[in-house]
Amino acid sequence: MTKTAKAIWVSVFLCGMLMLYLSPLTIDTPVFRSDTPPKPEIVAMGGASDISPENTMFAFQEAVDLGAKRLYSTVQISYDGVPFLMSDHSLLRTTNVNSVFPNRTSDDPTHFTMDKLLSLSAGTWFLDEDPWDTKGGLSNSERLNVEKETVPTLSSLIRLVETEDLQLYLSIRNLPSWHPYKNEQFQKILQVLQNETQLKHSNVFLPPEAFKLDQSFGLFADPASPVWDEKDIAESKETDRFTVYTHVKTDMASIIEQFRARNISTLVMEVNSGWFLSFVWCADADLVATHYVEDIDAVGSPIIHLNKHGYLALWVTTDVLSIAAILIMFIVQRVRLYGTNFSPEAISLSTGRVRTSHRSRTMKEKLLREGATMDSLDDVDALGSGGAGGPGAVDPGEAEGGGAPGPAYSTTSSQQTYSTTSLPAPTSTVVVGFKTGNGHHQHHMTGSLSDGEVRLSPPATSVDRYSV
Repeated sequence: MTKTAKAIWVSVFLCGMLMLYLSPLTIDTPVFRSDTPPKPEIVAMGGASDISPENTMFAFQEAVDLGAKRLYSTVQISYDGVPFLMSDHSLLRTTNVNSVFPNRTSDDPTHFTMDKLLSLSAGTWFLDEDPWDTKGGLSNSERLNVEKETVPTLSSLIRLVETEDLQLYLSIRNLPSWHPYKNEQFQKILQVLQNETQLKHSNVFLPPEAFKLDQSFGLFADPASPVWDEKDIAESKETDRFTVYTHVKTDMASIIEQFRARNISTLVMEVNSGWFLSFVWCADADLVATHYVEDIDAVGSPIIHLNKHGYLALWVTTDVLSIAAILIMFIVQRVRLYGTNFSPEAISLSTGRVRTSHRSRTMKEKLLREGATMDSLDDVDALGSGGAGGPGAVDPGEAEGGGAPGPAYSTTSSQQTYSTTSLPAPTSTVVVGFKTGNGHHQHHMTGSLSDGEVRLSPPATSVDRYSV
Protein backbone atom coordinates (compact mmCIF):
# COMPACT_ATOMS: atom_id res chain seq x y z
CA MET A 1 0.00 0.00 0.00
CA THR A 2 1.31 3.43 -0.94
CA LYS A 3 1.90 6.18 1.59
CA THR A 4 -1.04 8.13 0.19
CA ALA A 5 -3.41 5.20 0.62
CA LYS A 6 -2.14 4.61 4.13
CA ALA A 7 -2.65 8.27 5.01
CA ILE A 8 -6.24 8.18 3.68
CA TRP A 9 -7.14 5.05 5.67
CA VAL A 10 -5.55 6.40 8.85
CA SER A 11 -7.45 9.69 8.43
CA VAL A 12 -10.76 7.86 7.98
CA PHE A 13 -10.02 5.73 11.05
CA LEU A 14 -9.08 8.70 13.22
CA CYS A 15 -12.17 10.70 12.15
CA GLY A 16 -14.46 7.75 12.95
CA MET A 17 -12.87 7.22 16.35
CA LEU A 18 -13.07 10.94 17.12
CA MET A 19 -16.79 10.99 16.34
CA LEU A 20 -17.29 7.91 18.51
CA TYR A 21 -15.38 9.46 21.42
CA LEU A 22 -17.31 12.74 21.24
CA SER A 23 -20.77 11.21 20.71
CA PRO A 24 -21.50 10.81 24.48
CA LEU A 25 -21.50 14.59 24.77
CA THR A 26 -24.61 14.72 22.57
CA ILE A 27 -26.62 12.23 24.68
CA ASP A 28 -29.25 13.71 26.96
CA THR A 29 -31.71 11.58 28.93
CA PRO A 30 -33.76 12.04 32.12
CA VAL A 31 -31.74 9.34 33.93
CA PHE A 32 -28.74 11.72 34.05
CA ARG A 33 -29.67 13.92 36.96
CA SER A 34 -28.19 14.59 40.37
CA ASP A 35 -31.41 14.26 42.38
CA THR A 36 -34.06 11.52 42.50
CA PRO A 37 -37.70 12.66 42.19
CA PRO A 38 -40.54 10.91 44.07
CA LYS A 39 -41.56 7.51 42.74
CA PRO A 40 -44.62 7.60 40.43
CA GLU A 41 -47.85 6.21 41.82
CA ILE A 42 -48.86 2.80 40.43
CA VAL A 43 -52.07 2.30 38.45
CA ALA A 44 -53.15 -1.34 37.97
CA MET A 45 -54.12 -1.88 34.32
CA GLY A 46 -57.03 -4.31 34.22
CA GLY A 47 -56.24 -5.22 37.81
CA ALA A 48 -53.36 -7.53 38.70
CA SER A 49 -53.43 -8.88 35.16
CA ASP A 50 -50.12 -10.75 35.40
CA ILE A 51 -51.42 -13.17 38.04
CA SER A 52 -55.14 -13.18 37.19
CA PRO A 53 -57.43 -12.73 34.14
CA GLU A 54 -57.46 -9.06 33.15
CA ASN A 55 -60.51 -6.82 33.54
CA THR A 56 -62.28 -9.16 35.95
CA MET A 57 -63.41 -8.42 39.48
CA PHE A 58 -61.00 -11.08 40.73
CA ALA A 59 -58.08 -9.22 39.09
CA PHE A 60 -59.14 -5.85 40.51
CA GLN A 61 -59.47 -7.30 44.00
CA GLU A 62 -56.03 -8.93 43.69
CA ALA A 63 -54.52 -5.55 42.76
CA VAL A 64 -56.08 -3.95 45.83
CA ASP A 65 -54.74 -6.77 48.01
CA LEU A 66 -51.26 -6.06 46.62
CA GLY A 67 -51.53 -2.45 47.74
CA ALA A 68 -52.72 -0.70 44.57
CA LYS A 69 -54.77 2.45 45.23
CA ARG A 70 -55.52 3.21 41.58
CA LEU A 71 -57.22 1.06 38.95
CA TYR A 72 -57.47 1.43 35.20
CA SER A 73 -59.93 -0.11 32.72
CA THR A 74 -61.63 0.44 29.37
CA VAL A 75 -65.40 0.90 29.18
CA GLN A 76 -67.59 -0.35 26.34
CA ILE A 77 -71.37 -0.19 25.93
CA SER A 78 -73.42 -3.34 25.33
CA TYR A 79 -76.07 -3.50 22.62
CA ASP A 80 -78.76 -2.82 25.22
CA GLY A 81 -76.93 0.19 26.71
CA VAL A 82 -75.10 -1.27 29.75
CA PRO A 83 -71.49 -0.13 30.33
CA PHE A 84 -69.10 -3.09 30.80
CA LEU A 85 -65.31 -3.54 31.12
CA MET A 86 -63.18 -4.96 28.28
CA SER A 87 -60.17 -3.69 26.36
CA ASP A 88 -60.33 -5.95 23.26
CA HIS A 89 -62.48 -5.45 20.19
CA SER A 90 -63.20 -9.19 20.19
CA LEU A 91 -64.34 -11.77 22.74
CA LEU A 92 -62.07 -14.56 21.49
CA ARG A 93 -58.99 -13.87 23.61
CA THR A 94 -60.52 -13.34 27.05
CA THR A 95 -63.76 -15.38 26.99
CA ASN A 96 -65.08 -18.79 25.91
CA VAL A 97 -67.32 -17.31 23.20
CA ASN A 98 -66.18 -19.99 20.72
CA SER A 99 -67.88 -22.71 22.80
CA VAL A 100 -70.97 -20.77 23.97
CA PHE A 101 -71.69 -18.87 20.73
CA PRO A 102 -69.68 -20.68 18.03
CA ASN A 103 -71.47 -18.79 15.24
CA ARG A 104 -70.69 -15.35 16.72
CA THR A 105 -66.95 -15.59 17.44
CA SER A 106 -66.15 -12.73 15.06
CA ASP A 107 -68.86 -10.38 16.36
CA ASP A 108 -67.95 -7.15 18.10
CA PRO A 109 -68.39 -7.28 21.92
CA THR A 110 -70.73 -4.28 21.75
CA HIS A 111 -73.01 -6.32 19.48
CA PHE A 112 -73.95 -8.57 22.43
CA THR A 113 -76.56 -7.74 25.05
CA MET A 114 -75.46 -7.71 28.68
CA ASP A 115 -77.23 -10.96 29.58
CA LYS A 116 -75.35 -12.81 26.83
CA LEU A 117 -72.05 -11.27 27.98
CA LEU A 118 -72.74 -12.43 31.52
CA SER A 119 -73.21 -15.99 30.24
CA LEU A 120 -69.58 -16.12 29.11
CA SER A 121 -66.65 -17.18 31.29
CA ALA A 122 -63.90 -14.56 31.51
CA GLY A 123 -61.48 -16.69 33.55
CA THR A 124 -61.16 -20.16 32.02
CA TRP A 125 -58.90 -18.87 29.25
CA PHE A 126 -56.38 -17.74 31.89
CA LEU A 127 -56.28 -21.18 33.49
CA ASP A 128 -56.00 -22.94 30.12
CA GLU A 129 -53.30 -20.75 28.56
CA ASP A 130 -51.44 -19.48 31.67
CA PRO A 131 -49.99 -16.55 29.61
CA TRP A 132 -47.62 -15.27 32.33
CA ASP A 133 -46.73 -18.66 33.84
CA THR A 134 -48.33 -17.61 37.14
CA LYS A 135 -51.21 -20.08 37.42
CA GLY A 136 -49.17 -22.21 39.82
CA GLY A 137 -49.38 -19.44 42.43
CA LEU A 138 -53.18 -19.75 42.69
CA SER A 139 -54.76 -21.92 45.37
CA ASN A 140 -57.56 -24.37 44.58
CA SER A 141 -60.22 -22.01 45.91
CA GLU A 142 -58.78 -19.14 43.85
CA ARG A 143 -58.88 -21.29 40.72
CA LEU A 144 -62.56 -22.05 41.34
CA ASN A 145 -63.26 -18.32 41.71
CA VAL A 146 -61.38 -17.59 38.49
CA GLU A 147 -63.48 -20.15 36.60
CA LYS A 148 -66.66 -18.38 37.76
CA GLU A 149 -65.54 -14.93 36.58
CA THR A 150 -67.74 -13.25 33.95
CA VAL A 151 -67.51 -9.99 32.00
CA PRO A 152 -67.87 -7.32 34.73
CA THR A 153 -70.08 -4.27 34.53
CA LEU A 154 -68.94 -0.76 35.32
CA SER A 155 -71.33 -0.68 38.29
CA SER A 156 -69.56 -3.61 39.97
CA LEU A 157 -66.18 -1.87 39.68
CA ILE A 158 -67.62 1.41 41.00
CA ARG A 159 -68.83 -0.38 44.14
CA LEU A 160 -65.31 -1.72 44.74
CA VAL A 161 -63.88 1.80 44.31
CA GLU A 162 -66.39 3.13 46.85
CA THR A 163 -65.63 0.44 49.39
CA GLU A 164 -61.84 0.68 49.23
CA ASP A 165 -61.65 4.47 48.62
CA LEU A 166 -59.70 4.02 45.37
CA GLN A 167 -59.12 6.17 42.30
CA LEU A 168 -60.44 4.90 38.99
CA TYR A 169 -59.05 5.86 35.56
CA LEU A 170 -61.31 5.07 32.64
CA SER A 171 -60.88 5.18 28.90
CA ILE A 172 -63.95 4.83 26.70
CA ARG A 173 -63.97 2.92 23.45
CA ASN A 174 -65.68 4.69 20.56
CA LEU A 175 -68.72 2.70 19.50
CA PRO A 176 -69.24 1.49 15.90
CA SER A 177 -71.51 3.60 13.71
CA TRP A 178 -74.26 0.95 13.74
CA HIS A 179 -74.54 0.88 17.55
CA PRO A 180 -77.91 2.16 18.87
CA TYR A 181 -76.18 4.15 21.67
CA LYS A 182 -73.46 5.66 19.50
CA ASN A 183 -74.40 9.21 20.46
CA GLU A 184 -75.28 8.47 24.07
CA GLN A 185 -72.33 6.46 25.34
CA PHE A 186 -71.00 9.19 27.65
CA GLN A 187 -74.44 9.83 29.12
CA LYS A 188 -74.78 6.10 29.88
CA ILE A 189 -71.48 6.12 31.79
CA LEU A 190 -72.31 9.33 33.69
CA GLN A 191 -75.67 7.85 34.73
CA VAL A 192 -73.86 4.94 36.38
CA LEU A 193 -71.53 7.34 38.20
CA GLN A 194 -74.35 9.64 39.33
CA ASN A 195 -76.39 6.72 40.68
CA GLU A 196 -73.59 5.96 43.12
CA THR A 197 -74.36 8.62 45.72
CA GLN A 198 -71.37 7.73 47.92
CA LEU A 199 -68.86 8.08 45.09
CA LYS A 200 -66.63 11.14 45.21
CA HIS A 201 -66.18 12.82 41.86
CA SER A 202 -62.46 13.21 42.53
CA ASN A 203 -62.13 9.41 42.58
CA VAL A 204 -62.98 8.91 38.88
CA PHE A 205 -61.07 10.30 35.89
CA LEU A 206 -62.82 10.32 32.52
CA PRO A 207 -61.88 11.25 28.96
CA PRO A 208 -62.18 14.88 27.79
CA GLU A 209 -65.44 14.17 25.97
CA ALA A 210 -67.16 13.10 29.17
CA PHE A 211 -65.48 15.94 31.06
CA LYS A 212 -67.14 18.45 28.73
CA LEU A 213 -70.53 17.00 29.68
CA ASP A 214 -69.91 17.10 33.41
CA GLN A 215 -67.05 19.27 34.65
CA SER A 216 -67.26 17.81 38.13
CA PHE A 217 -65.11 14.90 36.94
CA GLY A 218 -61.42 14.92 36.21
CA LEU A 219 -59.68 14.90 32.83
CA PHE A 220 -58.24 11.77 31.25
CA ALA A 221 -57.12 12.01 27.62
CA ASP A 222 -58.15 9.32 25.17
CA PRO A 223 -55.36 6.75 24.36
CA ALA A 224 -55.58 7.55 20.65
CA SER A 225 -55.28 11.30 21.14
CA PRO A 226 -51.89 12.98 20.68
CA VAL A 227 -50.08 14.80 23.45
CA TRP A 228 -51.31 18.38 23.83
CA ASP A 229 -49.25 20.90 21.95
CA GLU A 230 -47.95 24.10 23.48
CA LYS A 231 -51.03 26.07 22.45
CA ASP A 232 -53.40 23.68 24.21
CA ILE A 233 -51.22 23.63 27.32
CA ALA A 234 -51.08 27.42 27.43
CA GLU A 235 -54.88 27.67 27.17
CA SER A 236 -55.57 25.05 29.84
CA LYS A 237 -56.78 26.06 33.29
CA GLU A 238 -54.26 26.27 36.11
CA THR A 239 -56.76 26.16 38.97
CA ASP A 240 -57.78 22.49 38.69
CA ARG A 241 -55.62 19.40 38.90
CA PHE A 242 -55.98 17.42 35.67
CA THR A 243 -54.50 14.15 34.47
CA VAL A 244 -53.40 13.65 30.85
CA TYR A 245 -52.69 10.37 29.06
CA THR A 246 -49.46 10.63 27.00
CA HIS A 247 -47.50 8.52 24.58
CA VAL A 248 -43.77 8.13 25.20
CA LYS A 249 -41.73 10.90 23.58
CA THR A 250 -37.98 11.40 23.39
CA ASP A 251 -38.38 14.73 25.19
CA MET A 252 -40.73 13.33 27.84
CA ALA A 253 -39.07 15.24 30.66
CA SER A 254 -39.71 18.62 29.00
CA ILE A 255 -43.32 17.65 28.16
CA ILE A 256 -44.00 16.60 31.75
CA GLU A 257 -42.44 19.85 32.97
CA GLN A 258 -44.83 21.84 30.76
CA PHE A 259 -47.80 19.84 32.04
CA ARG A 260 -46.77 20.32 35.65
CA ALA A 261 -46.48 24.08 35.11
CA ARG A 262 -50.18 24.01 34.15
CA ASN A 263 -51.07 21.80 37.14
CA ILE A 264 -51.56 18.71 34.94
CA SER A 265 -50.62 15.22 36.11
CA THR A 266 -49.04 12.76 33.68
CA LEU A 267 -49.92 9.07 33.45
CA VAL A 268 -47.55 6.89 31.38
CA MET A 269 -49.07 3.62 30.18
CA GLU A 270 -47.61 0.12 29.80
CA VAL A 271 -44.69 0.53 32.21
CA ASN A 272 -43.96 -3.19 32.64
CA SER A 273 -40.21 -3.32 33.29
CA GLY A 274 -37.74 -1.90 35.79
CA TRP A 275 -35.63 -0.01 33.23
CA PHE A 276 -38.69 1.70 31.73
CA LEU A 277 -39.89 2.60 35.20
CA SER A 278 -36.46 4.15 35.86
CA PHE A 279 -36.78 6.28 32.72
CA VAL A 280 -40.25 7.70 33.49
CA TRP A 281 -39.36 7.96 37.18
CA CYS A 282 -36.38 10.20 36.42
CA ALA A 283 -38.55 12.09 33.91
CA ASP A 284 -40.71 13.03 36.93
CA ALA A 285 -43.93 11.33 35.81
CA ASP A 286 -46.77 11.35 38.34
CA LEU A 287 -48.42 8.00 37.51
CA VAL A 288 -47.44 4.76 35.75
CA ALA A 289 -49.94 2.15 34.57
CA THR A 290 -48.71 -1.43 34.60
CA HIS A 291 -49.81 -5.05 34.34
CA TYR A 292 -47.06 -6.10 36.80
CA VAL A 293 -48.24 -4.42 39.98
CA GLU A 294 -46.18 -6.54 42.37
CA ASP A 295 -42.92 -6.29 40.37
CA ILE A 296 -43.14 -2.53 39.78
CA ASP A 297 -44.03 -1.91 43.41
CA ALA A 298 -40.89 -3.84 44.50
CA VAL A 299 -38.53 -1.40 42.69
CA GLY A 300 -37.25 0.89 45.43
CA SER A 301 -35.02 3.19 43.37
CA PRO A 302 -34.22 3.80 39.68
CA ILE A 303 -31.99 1.00 38.41
CA ILE A 304 -30.58 3.34 35.73
CA HIS A 305 -29.56 6.60 37.36
CA LEU A 306 -26.37 8.68 37.05
CA ASN A 307 -25.53 12.28 37.74
CA LYS A 308 -24.04 14.14 34.79
CA HIS A 309 -20.55 14.38 36.29
CA GLY A 310 -20.47 10.64 36.93
CA TYR A 311 -21.69 9.98 33.40
CA LEU A 312 -18.92 12.11 31.87
CA ALA A 313 -16.30 10.48 34.10
CA LEU A 314 -17.51 7.05 33.00
CA TRP A 315 -17.23 7.89 29.31
CA VAL A 316 -13.85 9.63 29.63
CA THR A 317 -12.47 6.56 31.41
CA THR A 318 -13.88 4.30 28.70
CA ASP A 319 -12.36 6.48 25.96
CA VAL A 320 -8.91 6.48 27.58
CA LEU A 321 -8.95 2.70 28.02
CA SER A 322 -10.02 2.18 24.42
CA ILE A 323 -7.25 4.44 23.10
CA ALA A 324 -4.71 2.48 25.14
CA ALA A 325 -6.06 -0.80 23.78
CA ILE A 326 -5.84 0.46 20.19
CA LEU A 327 -2.23 1.64 20.64
CA ILE A 328 -1.23 -1.71 22.16
CA MET A 329 -2.77 -3.54 19.19
CA PHE A 330 -0.85 -1.35 16.73
CA ILE A 331 2.43 -1.94 18.56
CA VAL A 332 1.89 -5.72 18.78
CA GLN A 333 1.04 -5.89 15.08
CA ARG A 334 4.14 -3.89 14.12
CA VAL A 335 6.42 -6.05 16.27
CA ARG A 336 4.85 -9.16 14.79
CA LEU A 337 5.56 -7.98 11.23
CA TYR A 338 8.95 -6.29 11.63
CA GLY A 339 10.37 -7.62 14.89
CA THR A 340 11.98 -5.46 17.54
CA ASN A 341 14.79 -4.13 15.23
CA PHE A 342 13.49 -1.00 13.56
CA SER A 343 16.59 -0.29 11.40
CA PRO A 344 15.86 0.66 7.78
CA GLU A 345 17.65 -2.47 6.48
CA ALA A 346 15.57 -4.79 8.68
CA ILE A 347 12.31 -3.09 7.72
CA SER A 348 13.25 -3.19 4.02
CA LEU A 349 14.17 -6.87 4.11
CA SER A 350 11.08 -7.80 6.12
CA THR A 351 8.87 -5.89 3.74
CA GLY A 352 10.52 -7.69 0.83
CA ARG A 353 9.88 -11.06 2.44
CA VAL A 354 6.24 -10.24 3.15
CA ARG A 355 5.66 -9.01 -0.36
CA THR A 356 7.44 -12.03 -1.88
CA SER A 357 5.36 -14.44 0.19
CA HIS A 358 2.09 -12.77 -0.73
CA ARG A 359 2.66 -11.64 -4.32
CA SER A 360 4.04 -13.43 -7.37
CA ARG A 361 6.56 -11.83 -9.72
CA THR A 362 5.23 -9.78 -12.56
CA MET A 363 5.41 -11.08 -16.12
CA LYS A 364 8.06 -8.50 -17.01
CA GLU A 365 10.36 -9.69 -14.21
CA LYS A 366 9.91 -13.29 -15.30
CA LEU A 367 10.76 -12.52 -18.93
CA LEU A 368 13.88 -10.54 -18.04
CA ARG A 369 15.18 -13.24 -15.70
CA GLU A 370 14.49 -16.01 -18.19
CA GLY A 371 16.32 -14.05 -20.92
CA ALA A 372 19.40 -13.53 -18.74
CA THR A 373 19.44 -17.22 -17.82
CA MET A 374 19.22 -18.33 -21.46
CA ASP A 375 22.14 -16.01 -22.36
CA SER A 376 24.33 -17.54 -19.65
CA LEU A 377 23.42 -21.04 -20.77
CA ASP A 378 24.40 -20.17 -24.34
CA ASP A 379 27.77 -18.80 -23.15
CA VAL A 380 28.57 -21.93 -21.18
CA ASP A 381 27.48 -24.12 -24.10
CA ALA A 382 29.85 -22.26 -26.40
CA LEU A 383 32.75 -22.65 -23.98
CA GLY A 384 32.07 -26.35 -23.57
CA SER A 385 32.18 -26.95 -27.32
CA GLY A 386 35.44 -24.93 -27.85
CA GLY A 387 39.03 -26.22 -28.17
CA ALA A 388 41.08 -27.85 -25.51
CA GLY A 389 41.99 -25.58 -22.68
CA GLY A 390 38.69 -23.70 -23.00
CA PRO A 391 36.77 -23.10 -19.89
CA GLY A 392 34.33 -25.88 -20.75
CA ALA A 393 36.97 -28.56 -21.48
CA VAL A 394 36.25 -32.01 -20.14
CA ASP A 395 38.15 -35.15 -19.72
CA PRO A 396 38.65 -37.06 -23.01
CA GLY A 397 37.12 -40.15 -21.47
CA GLU A 398 33.89 -38.31 -20.92
CA ALA A 399 33.59 -37.41 -24.60
CA GLU A 400 33.88 -41.03 -25.54
CA GLY A 401 31.05 -41.92 -23.18
CA GLY A 402 28.45 -40.00 -25.11
CA GLY A 403 29.65 -36.54 -26.04
CA ALA A 404 29.96 -33.34 -24.11
CA PRO A 405 27.07 -32.96 -21.73
CA GLY A 406 25.19 -29.64 -21.37
CA PRO A 407 25.39 -27.53 -18.27
CA ALA A 408 23.48 -28.92 -15.30
CA TYR A 409 23.11 -25.71 -13.31
CA SER A 410 23.50 -22.01 -14.06
CA THR A 411 22.89 -18.85 -12.05
CA THR A 412 23.38 -15.18 -12.81
CA SER A 413 24.03 -12.01 -10.90
CA SER A 414 24.54 -8.38 -11.88
CA GLN A 415 28.30 -8.85 -12.60
CA GLN A 416 29.11 -12.59 -12.77
CA THR A 417 27.79 -15.70 -14.42
CA TYR A 418 28.55 -19.13 -12.97
CA SER A 419 27.84 -22.50 -14.58
CA THR A 420 28.79 -26.07 -13.79
CA THR A 421 28.75 -29.09 -16.05
CA SER A 422 27.67 -32.44 -14.80
CA LEU A 423 30.01 -35.41 -15.00
CA PRO A 424 28.63 -38.75 -16.17
CA ALA A 425 30.79 -40.71 -13.71
CA PRO A 426 32.35 -40.04 -10.30
CA THR A 427 35.75 -38.39 -10.46
CA SER A 428 38.10 -36.59 -8.16
CA THR A 429 38.31 -33.53 -10.40
CA VAL A 430 35.49 -31.08 -11.06
CA VAL A 431 35.99 -28.61 -13.87
CA VAL A 432 34.37 -25.25 -13.27
CA GLY A 433 33.97 -22.58 -15.91
CA PHE A 434 33.02 -19.02 -15.10
CA LYS A 435 33.47 -15.53 -16.47
CA THR A 436 33.60 -12.16 -14.73
CA GLY A 437 33.07 -8.62 -15.92
CA ASN A 438 30.46 -6.97 -18.06
CA GLY A 439 29.40 -7.76 -21.61
CA HIS A 440 32.32 -5.86 -23.27
CA HIS A 441 35.28 -6.88 -21.07
CA GLN A 442 35.01 -10.45 -19.97
CA HIS A 443 37.69 -12.65 -18.39
CA HIS A 444 37.49 -16.41 -18.84
CA MET A 445 38.98 -18.73 -16.30
CA THR A 446 38.95 -22.43 -15.57
CA GLY A 447 39.38 -23.99 -12.21
CA SER A 448 39.78 -27.52 -10.92
CA LEU A 449 39.07 -28.99 -7.56
CA SER A 450 41.31 -31.91 -6.68
CA ASP A 451 42.15 -33.34 -3.31
CA GLY A 452 40.71 -30.30 -1.56
CA GLU A 453 42.78 -27.72 -3.52
CA VAL A 454 41.52 -25.08 -5.90
CA ARG A 455 43.66 -24.06 -8.87
CA LEU A 456 42.77 -21.31 -11.30
CA SER A 457 44.04 -21.03 -14.86
CA PRO A 458 45.30 -18.48 -15.69
CA PRO A 459 46.30 -17.62 -12.10
CA ALA A 460 44.28 -14.82 -10.57
CA THR A 461 45.99 -12.16 -8.52
CA SER A 462 42.72 -11.23 -6.81
CA VAL A 463 39.40 -12.92 -6.29
CA ASP A 464 36.04 -11.17 -6.52
CA ARG A 465 33.76 -11.10 -3.46
CA TYR A 466 31.74 -13.95 -4.92
CA SER A 467 33.08 -17.36 -3.91
CA VAL A 468 32.80 -20.76 -5.51
